[in-house]
Amino acid sequence: MINAFFVPARLTSRPIEVALVTVLALAAESAAASSYPEIYAGLPVSDQALATRTVQNTLETALSGTTRLWRNQRTGSKGKVQPLRTFRIRTGHYCREYEETIETQRGPVWQRAIACRDAGGSWRSIRR
Repeated sequence: MINAFFVPARLTSRPIEVALVTVLALAAESAAASSYPEIYAGLPVSDQALATRTVQNTLETALSGTTRLWRNQRTGSKGKVQPLRTFRIRTGHYCREYEETIETQRGPVWQRAIACRDAGGSWRSIRR
């Protein structure tokens, strides 16, 4: 088990923040087992990579409410990412709530998630 986050005593009276810190630690632990979120299941590797790059870039650079699009001409898949809000938790991590939609020949899939920036500068999604 990864002990990536220390929960200061001052947070124990704030169960939502403690829960988020716990979820972040679990997400970091599960990231080693799964490279991509569940929404990407069944997508070709090229679509997964394109979607992941778009999410990372969007969460890092786009203002809340801005939609960023991607399209893979080879597979016909496309997607969009829209950050909804940005906040900082007591541990100092920046987090963003966002929506992501992916459309393939099988139809659309959608998720609303929260991602927090890890110490290495990557955004780690937590499915809601």
